[in-house]
Amino acid sequence: MRVGHQAHETDRQFANAIYFEPMRKQVEAWQRSELTDVAAKVVIYEAFIEGKLEAPKHLARSVHDLYFEPKYEEFRPRTIWRFPMRLLRHSRS
Repeated sequence: MRVGHQAHETDRQFANAIYFEPMRKQVEAWQRSELTDVAAKVVIYEAFIEGKLEAPKHLARSVHDLYFEPKYEEFRPRTIWRFPMRLLRHSRS
């Protein structure tokens, strides 16, 4: 019984190393990468004005305001990682 548990644990570790480690490293890189105000404005413009995000255009102003003056502390860092989180959070509310 113990051998089966060890094999399962080894399989899990292998899967984490192969599948999740590259994703974890990418997320960490996004968390360290700052997004300039100009780049953020371009993303908002492309998402809402050019229609690259399937979302109502009238949300553009709210997304802009929430990005530059976030209501929640966890959204204050202006990184590439936090930017999509702001869009997603707003589009759900």
